[in-house]
Amino acid sequence: VDEHATEERYFVISGEVIDGGERHGPGSYVVFAPGSEHRPRTETGARMLGISMMNA
Repeated sequence: VDEHATEERYFVISGEVIDGGERHGPGSYVVFAPGSEHRPRTETGARMLGISMMNA
């Protein structure tokens, strides 16, 4: 399980990511709130850009 103290976001460039009980394809912008848990996985492969939000 992937858990973060701050907000986490990612953009799916290609392929498909299964996360939060949903399938996210190319062009998807996915946001998880601080303290949320998720377990990203793929059955086909994926290229993603991950963005971790830092507290100042």
